Amino acid sequence: MLNAFSTECPWPCPLQLQLPHYYDLMVSHANWPSGKTIIETLDMFQWEVTISLVDGKYYIVEGWKTLISQILINEPFFIIFDYEKGSNITMYICPKTRFFVDSIMYYGKLFVSDGQNAQVLPEGFLRNCNYKFLYELDITLTFPKAPEPYTWKVHISRVGTGYRFTDGWNLVLQDLDLYDGMLMLISNTGPIDFELRCFLDDGLEYFMEQPQKKPDPPEIVFIESDSSEHGMEDVALNDQENEVGVVNVDEHGDMFDEMEVFEEAANDEAVGETAEAAVGDQHEEAVGEQHELAEIEVNVDVNTNTDDEWEEIDEDYHLSCEITVSKRLRFPADFARTANFTKDQPIDLRTIAGDVFPTVIRKELSEGKPRFTVSRWDKFVQANGIQRGSNCLLLYYPHDSEVVVIHDGE
Repeated sequence: MLNAFSTECPWPCPLQLQLPHYYDLMVSHANWPSGKTIIETLDMFQWEVTISLVDGKYYIVEGWKTLISQILINEPFFIIFDYEKGSNITMYICPKTRFFVDSIMYYGKLFVSDGQNAQVLPEGFLRNCNYKFLYELDITLTFPKAPEPYTWKVHISRVGTGYRFTDGWNLVLQDLDLYDGMLMLISNTGPIDFELRCFLDDGLEYFMEQPQKKPDPPEIVFIESDSSEHGMEDVALNDQENEVGVVNVDEHGDMFDEMEVFEEAANDEAVGETAEAAVGDQHEEAVGEQHELAEIEVNVDVNTNTDDEWEEIDEDYHLSCEITVSKRLRFPADFARTANFTKDQPIDLRTIAGDVFPTVIRKELSEGKPRFTVSRWDKFVQANGIQRGSNCLLLYYPHDSEVVVIHDGE
C-alpha cells in the first residue's frame, strides 16, 4: 500500500531531514526502510540515501546534502515522499514561489472558511499544464484516496491574473470534509483531468474511509388501471406533488382523430402567443422602469444591451460612460456608485477585437471621498495604440468583471 508524507522545508535546507513514524489508517503499521535506499523523481533522477533510526525517529542522513545541491533550489519548498514497501521512494518537490518548467503539479494550502466556494490557483501552474490562453474551463477532479474514488465536475475561472476553482468546488469540500490549512497536491493527469490529494497537519496523507452516499432522486411510478369498453387509462403518479395525469387512449391506440388534433394545436398556439405577448410587455415595462430610475439617480447610461449593435460584444446587462483618454483612468463618481465599486477588485479590460488585459480597480481617497482608478491603464493605452485626448466608450459588465473599451475609429 502506498504511503505518503509531506512537509515544508526551510532554506537553507537542513543537512538531515526528519521523517515521521507512519501509521496508515488503510493498512497495518508501516515504517520507512532503514539503511540504504533510492529516492527518485518522476523524471527518473535518482539518489542513493541512507535512512537511520535515531532515538525512535527516522532521518535521511547520508546523500541528502547531495540531493539538495543537485535539484538547484534556493528557496523554501514543499516536498512529498511516496513510499511502498519494497519499492524506491518517489519524491515530489514544489518551490513556494515558482514552478519547474515541466511542472504539472500545484502544492499549497487549502483555505476553507464559511461561505468559501472558491480555491485560488496560481497562473503558472495552469500555464505549465498547457492552458496558456485559458479564461474558463470545465474539468474533472478526482480524489483517489478512497475505497471508491470520488469524481466531480469543477469549473475554473480566471479572476484578475489568477485562476480559481469555482462552481463545484463547494461540493468537493463538503464531500471530503476538508478543513482550513490542509495541504493539497493537484496534478494534471489528462486534457481536462486533474487529481487531488490532501495531507494532514502532521504530514500524513488524508484518506476517506467510506464514500458518502447521496440520496436517490424521487421516482415517478406508472400505474396501469383496468381497461373499459371505451378504452384504457394510463395514470402517472408523481410522489412529490401527488398529482395525477390521465391520458385517454382508444382501443386502436389513437388518442384523437385528426380534426381534434388540429383544433387542439391551433388553440395551444393561440394561448402561447397570448402568454408570450404578455410576458414581453411585462419585460419591456420592467426594463423601462429600471432604465428611467437609473437615469434619474445618475447621469450614466444604463443599457440592457439588447440592440443588434452590441450583439458582437455581449448581451448581458452593462453600464456605459464616455471618457477622454489621459495617463490615468478614474471612473466618474456617479458611474462608480452605480457600479457598486466599494474596494480593490480584479477587473479585465477588453478591446473590441477581444484582446484581454487583466488589471485591478484601486480604491483611493480624495478629500475624504472614495475614488476608483484602474491600475496599469497607461500600459493598456500604449499596448493598444490609443491616443491621449481621444474619446473612449467604456462598457462595464458586472457579471464578468470586465470593461470593454471602444476608442475613436472603432
